[in-house]
Amino acid sequence: VLHVCGQIDSVQHKLSAITRKDIERDACGSIVKMLIIRHQRIIDFSKNIEVLFSNIALIQFLSNTLIICCLGFLIVISIDLPNGSTILVKSVLFYVGVSIQAFTFCFVGEYLSSKSKMIGDAAYEALWYDLKPNQNRDLFFMIVRSQKHLTLTAGKFVVLSLKQFGN
Repeated sequence: VLHVCGQIDSVQHKLSAITRKDIERDACGSIVKMLIIRHQRIIDFSKNIEVLFSNIALIQFLSNTLIICCLGFLIVISIDLPNGSTILVKSVLFYVGVSIQAFTFCFVGEYLSSKSKMIGDAAYEALWYDLKPNQNRDLFFMIVRSQKHLTLTAGKFVVLSLKQFGN
């Protein structure tokens, strides 16, 4: 996932440099076509990651939910035990570990989604008005294509994001 985000950064950088004065106008057309192909490859690669990652994330979140429920039950039971403070500390530490793991999944999903939005912004902020009309059209398609954000889901049920982590 972080590799995809790095590729997105690379495309953004090249989009911002597409209309510099040292690049010929004819060369801009081939650069735009190359960036569109690269953007499509990023989208395809992200979809492959989503297919592979979705079921793993679902199983992970279901098991984390079960673990958190069991930890809550263990904490309630350990209140009356003589060594309850030891069990309580262990349970809280384990809960923190499970929460960090869930946060990592959600953070990566949020990071991918925010980076994918930035491609459209970079294409819009490029000096597209200095390009030929057919090159403008190509950039327009890139902007439209990037409006559908790349996301990671847990079993196609829920999008992994920081908002969902907070819920």
